[in-house]
Amino acid sequence: MEQPINPAAAADQEQVVTGGAGDVIGKKVTVNGGSVGSVMAETLVVNQGGVGEVKATNVEVRQGGIRRAESDVIQLENSGIGIVRGETVAVSATNSGVGIAIGRRIEVKGAKVTIAVGQQISGDVTIGFDMRAAVVFGVVVGLVTGLLRALRGWRRG
Repeated sequence: MEQPINPAAAADQEQVVTGGAGDVIGKKVTVNGGSVGSVMAETLVVNQGGVGEVKATNVEVRQGGIRRAESDVIQLENSGIGIVRGETVAVSATNSGVGIAIGRRIEVKGAKVTIAVGQQISGDVTIGFDMRAAVVFGVVVGLVTGLLRALRGWRRG
């Protein structure tokens, strides 16, 4: 059941959402269970819940997930985030992961990141693809695709 949130009244208040809501705006937003469509806040805390889109300075997630976040500081515990973007992205995590991290500086402590795109990537991080690996992967896929097309054309001709 969705809670109606009045954005005009919520901007300077702390919002606590239990069960679910559409869009939530507040200085500090806490999601306890359920799901929220989007959150715009200075600080977001998620406990056993999910959020579609987030724009916040600080994000803390315990046993939850976020589809897309624009944030500078993220703390995860048994959680996951699909895409994180920010000028400086600092992720500290326990048993958690991030699909894609994009930022000028990416600092990771204990998280698994599938793809990291940034000028500086540092910390205790397990990265599936960094920029160099992504370029090599693209070149290899391009070469294999080109060879397969050439072989297919050679057989026909």
